[in-house]
Amino acid sequence: MPHKYSEIVFTETVKRLQSKYGSREGYAGMANGPDYNDVLGPREAAFISARNSCYMASVTETGWPYVQHKGGPDGFMRVLDERTLGFVDFSGNRQYVTAGNVINNNRLSLFFMDYPHRMRLKLMGVISLLDDEDSRARTLYELDGYRAAVERAYVIHVEGVDWNCPQHITPRYSEHELEPVVNALLAKRLQDALNSQQYPQELGTGTLPLVVTGMRQLKGGMRAYMFSHIDGLALPDISPGAQLRVPVQLPQGSLVVQNYKIATVGENNEYYEVNMGELASDSGCTQAIFSHFSLGLRVNCDFVV
Repeated sequence: MPHKYSEIVFTETVKRLQSKYGSREGYAGMANGPDYNDVLGPREAAFISARNSCYMASVTETGWPYVQHKGGPDGFMRVLDERTLGFVDFSGNRQYVTAGNVINNNRLSLFFMDYPHRMRLKLMGVISLLDDEDSRARTLYELDGYRAAVERAYVIHVEGVDWNCPQHITPRYSEHELEPVVNALLAKRLQDALNSQQYPQELGTGTLPLVVTGMRQLKGGMRAYMFSHIDGLALPDISPGAQLRVPVQLPQGSLVVQNYKIATVGENNEYYEVNMGELASDSGCTQAIFSHFSLGLRVNCDFVV
C-alpha cells in the first residue's frame, strides 16, 4: 500500500468497517501508485519545528495504550532528516511509563497540534534510545537556555505521516500567542484612560444621582450600562420601559440629554440597566457614551415624565 500511514492503520477490520459505513471507496485509491507519506517534506518539517508540545502514544507490556504529553521549547522535537526525529526526555513525575513501554514495544504514535489554526499532523514511528556518545544526542542536548533536567535522548524513525481533518479541532491559544493581542488591548485601555481624563467625572444637573457600576456588550452594536445610586441607596420603584434622561457630553464639549428606556430593574431596586446604541437623534451621543462612560462615572439623571 503506497500511503504508508494508512498502510499501518487501515487493518482488515478497519477496512471492513469503512465498507460497512460507506467510506472505503474514498480511501481505496490510497493503495495505488508509488509509496508516499513515509517521509517528512518541507511542510511537515516546518510544522514540527514550530511546535512546543505533542502527544505521544505507546503500548504497555500488558497491551494497554498509554498517551503522554511531551513538551519543551519551540522546536524541542528536532527534525534530523526526512525520516528521523530526535528529542530529549525531560525529568517529570518520574513514573517512566513511556520509557518503560518502548523497551518492550518500540512503536509510537504522535499527534502534533496547532490549535489556533486548527491543524493536526499524525505520525507513526519506531523509537530508539541514543547513547550519550552519539553525536545526535549531543546536538539534541543543546536547548538554548531552556532550564530543565534532561534524562535521556531518543530518535524516532518515521514510518508514516498524515494530515488530519480540522473539523472538530477547537481553537485554543497559548500565553505566548495571546501576548501581542493582550498588549494591544492594554495599550488601547491606557489610551482610553488618558482620553477619559479629559472627560468630566460627573455629568448633568438631574435630581437622581447615579453612578455607572457595570457594562456589557450586546448584539447589533448595542451596549448595556448598569446605573446604581451614588450612595448605594435603593433606587425609586419604577417599571422596566420607563425612560431615563441621561446627560452626555459630546466631543465638541456641549452637554445634551438623551432619553433611554430602562431595560431591567435590579432586585430590591439596587440598579437600572439601560441599553444604549444608535438613536434617530443621536448626533454623536453613542460615540461619546461608548468612549467615555466607564465605571465610576457619575451621571445626574431624571425620569421622563
